[in-house]
Amino acid sequence: MSVLNELPTIAYLVSFISLGLISIVLSLLIIKTKTLVYNAFILAGIALSVSALIAMLGFQVIAAIQIIVYVGAAVLFFIISLSMIGESKAESVDPAIPAVIGVVSFVVFYLVIYTVSSSMPAQPSPTILNGSDLSSYLLNEFAFPLIIASCGIIIASAFSIYLSKSIKRGGRKQ
Repeated sequence: MSVLNELPTIAYLVSFISLGLISIVLSLLIIKTKTLVYNAFILAGIALSVSALIAMLGFQVIAAIQIIVYVGAAVLFFIISLSMIGESKAESVDPAIPAVIGVVSFVVFYLVIYTVSSSMPAQPSPTILNGSDLSSYLLNEFAFPLIIASCGIIIASAFSIYLSKSIKRGGRKQ
């Protein structure tokens, strides 16, 4: 049973709706923003909010894999591809906007952590999990999805390298 399922119903509902709204707002923002680097970071925010929703449904391992693959690998891959292709225009941002977003994010994150920790009947004891235990668990339980995800990442990497080189040569125009 998930620790998050122990939350009071109203706090669980508010958290779930808030994460859903964050996902929707970030999805709309990725359409509005024209700078690809900002789109990569917004995509990371979408993946984080969706993985939090998955964790709230009780699938914490899948949420962790979602964070590793979509936030870690996919966004990094996107940024590396952009650096290979190159982006010429830069967008200037008012310095107050990131500060306000940072403060609001901190307050929301603090409130979520405070709500979760105060609603737990007992503090969880620390568990020691090393890399070999985690990798053996993932390979034993999720071998086929990991193989499929690895193949997908390899194919996407090869295609993006091909695409970036063909754009540099002038072969493919959009």
